[in-house]
Amino acid sequence: MFLKDLIDNKSIAIVGNSGCELGRGYGSEIDSHDLVCRMNNYVVHPAFTPDYGEKEDIWITNASCWKNLEKINVNKLICIARPTSTNFRQNVRELLKDKVDFLPLEVDEEITSVYKKYSPGMILRTTMISTGLYFLFWVKSILGSVPNDIYGINFFGYGSPMHYYSMHEDTTPCKGGIEKKIFEEYLR
Repeated sequence: MFLKDLIDNKSIAIVGNSGCELGRGYGSEIDSHDLVCRMNNYVVHPAFTPDYGEKEDIWITNASCWKNLEKINVNKLICIARPTSTNFRQNVRELLKDKVDFLPLEVDEEITSVYKKYSPGMILRTTMISTGLYFLFWVKSILGSVPNDIYGINFFGYGSPMHYYSMHEDTTPCKGGIEKKIFEEYLR
């Protein structure tokens, strides 16, 4: 199964790990979507269900997090939303069969080009771009736009914990504000 086949004509909630939704009560709203996409080392736990829900259909991760085997099950598509080598793709595809999809190379090229426009002169490494931004570009490449139903992605620096499942306070917008600009000007 591929992401394109799965999300076509479905309502989608894209849920990041920022603590910006704590206390906002969006859990039921998130779970009401046909598909819920969660990122990297997310946590589904009753303590966070009122704000982040519990449904998990698509796991968006990067090459360093995909080995988190308790998140792999037969009912979930795993999307590796960061550039990876051909060898890595072959090995993971062999292991996970049709439960994995990879960021298309043309989407990586597009986001790299856009990111460079917003940070001229910066030596760009893939670790500088968040998994969330990669995934939003991927979804836009499929649907033509980004759904409005985005939760827990702190492009706007709400002064919330970096991750909802930790109490580390981080009031800096994601990636120093570059991703906020890209989101507002290119993805919206």
